[in-house]
Amino acid sequence: MPANPMAATSHPPGEVPEKLTLRLPPDARIALEWMATKRGVTLAEVIRHAISTEKFLIEEIDKGGTVLIEEKGGRVKQLVFG
Repeated sequence: MPANPMAATSHPPGEVPEKLTLRLPPDARIALEWMATKRGVTLAEVIRHAISTEKFLIEEIDKGGTVLIEEKGGRVKQLVFG
């Protein structure tokens, strides 16, 4: 990940971020709230981080990279994005 994972979604000083409204199914809202609580951040911060992470993954995959997860115990799995 970049040194500052939020760099992809931050805005220049003085620029006002846009306000967006979206509809989510209850399970997505529950997942967002869980992530926010786990990290001690706002729902908006969770969404900004998710966008930044997704952007990073897409860019790396587009460059021919792969995304690997090493499980506890050393087993490595490749994540495939559709």
